[in-house]
Amino acid sequence: DNIKLDTLKEKKLNINKLDASELKIHPYINWNVANAIVNYRKQHGKYEALEDLKKIVLINDSIFEKVKPYLEL
Repeated sequence: DNIKLDTLKEKKLNINKLDASELKIHPYINWNVANAIVNYRKQHGKYEALEDLKKIVLINDSIFEKVKPYLEL
């Protein structure tokens, strides 16, 4: 009864702008995954859809579904 959660203040992580150290702050994104997200972006250009993350070997369907609600382009 004493806890109130305001989901409107939830800040999404922009995978086209943030560097690895900023991405790894999220509890579902470790350093290896954050680094892979940034390196993929450097090699292939900006992400056009969140589903592009599935092209990264370290991001399986389970990880993708966990992080998807917290990410944006």
